[in-house]
Amino acid sequence: MFRLIKSVCQSAWRGASRGVAHDAEWRHFLARHPRLVKFIRRRLTSDEEFGLYLTIGTVVAAFFVYLFFGVTVDFIGPQPILQSDLNIINLLQVLRGPAFNRVMLLVTDLGEWPVVFAGVAAVGAVLALDRRRYALMALIVSVAGAEVFAWLVGWIIQRPRPELVNVLVHTHGSSFPSSHTLVSVAFYGLLTYFLFRKIRHRLLRWLTVVAGAALVMTIGFSRVYLGAHWPSDVFASYAAGAAWLTALITTLEIRRRYRHRDPAPILSRRRLMAYAAVAGALWSGFFLAYFVSHPLQAVTDEEQAASFYLAPEEISTRLFTELPRQSESITGATKEPINVIMVGTREQVNKAFTDAGWMLTDRINPKSFCRMLAAGLTNGPYPTGPGIPAFWNGRPNDFAYEQSTLRQTIRERHHVHFWSTPFVTTGERRVWVGTAHYDKGLKLKSSLFVPAHSIDPAVDKEREKTTNDLAATGNVEKTNLMGVVDPTLGKNETGDLFFTDGQAALVFLR
Repeated sequence: MFRLIKSVCQSAWRGASRGVAHDAEWRHFLARHPRLVKFIRRRLTSDEEFGLYLTIGTVVAAFFVYLFFGVTVDFIGPQPILQSDLNIINLLQVLRGPAFNRVMLLVTDLGEWPVVFAGVAAVGAVLALDRRRYALMALIVSVAGAEVFAWLVGWIIQRPRPELVNVLVHTHGSSFPSSHTLVSVAFYGLLTYFLFRKIRHRLLRWLTVVAGAALVMTIGFSRVYLGAHWPSDVFASYAAGAAWLTALITTLEIRRRYRHRDPAPILSRRRLMAYAAVAGALWSGFFLAYFVSHPLQAVTDEEQAASFYLAPEEISTRLFTELPRQSESITGATKEPINVIMVGTREQVNKAFTDAGWMLTDRINPKSFCRMLAAGLTNGPYPTGPGIPAFWNGRPNDFAYEQSTLRQTIRERHHVHFWSTPFVTTGERRVWVGTAHYDKGLKLKSSLFVPAHSIDPAVDKEREKTTNDLAATGNVEKTNLMGVVDPTLGKNETGDLFFTDGQAALVFLR
């Protein structure tokens, strides 16, 4: 990569010089500013100690600094990246499961300061035995600098942590930036660089880079998954950590190429590798002990959330007083209007749909995703296949139902998403809001950048089909139509057009 950037910069400089060599104004400029021309030429020359290597490092570091301050400015003013924070963090909770939770806890513990401190001690001991004093100094400066920067920015901004009822790890202090992510980039990123320089086999070197990058990315992901940080906290920390790491690696590279090398190691290569193995084993043991002694935090039962009474006759006038009338995209943009409202217990809703021939969709997890992908590619059936989660009031849908067509294929189905509201009415029946539509096919390209269902634009027709199916089961007490929005022509989350009269079916279950 460096050779490519180097050749591009040098070719651009030579091409610019040759292409305008006969231009009088250019020659006049060169004559008037010899020092500037000399300075630029030296900055693009790889033979100079503070030449091309420093230029590339400075540009890359500046780019990541720009990204960090871009997120920081967005935090001060409500921009899309922050408006999507709540939706993203709620979406990731759909993926939760006992086994995956443990994996994410294991990964996030790699960024805990006691584990990182033990890692610095282990790696530092090996570097000291190898007499690589500048690398040891860079390691200490990298981790300590990241810790100080995270504390300082957190003290200045004081962003609250996500207020979730199901946070899986103990958290304290400011949320912005994520010190876990920042320190992980500083430590594991520099460790990856040391290994890259030590390994001779070309393929193993680049596999090390991929593994190091994947580890750092997964640690950041785990912080959002476990509910400890907002996504923008992690993104900003990636940017700040990458800028800091680039500056340190650039410094080490310049010294390695143009300054005296470190003295010979104290130990032979074989003994040094043995000491490194022992240090790694001790660090791994400490990490596993830390993991076992810091289990997941108990989750608060969401059903204990406050409920508010709403009389049946008030639903049409009070339900959407403070609640959104439309579903939304991951950035908070309004999408499909609510067109189905159910009043009943969760058991009543499930019985009504099951009796009507609809099936509760599976939760999204690696297994269901792979099964759905296989069914989509082969045009096969998957009668409980999950869809892309839809958002309402900052949350992904609580559950969804689908009904297969006569073709028995995952590509076509009747589909409805449901969200719980904080309102209950007589008989402790909860009010549920939903969006019903007909999935008429799969498209490989969508505004979500993933394969997704395309919908029939006549969503009102699907509203009528859903309510008629439920009424035929005898589980419906009464059905009304209530106005939710004005007649609307719009686009849904995947970029498909829809049109509606703006009304929703209000269904009371018995």
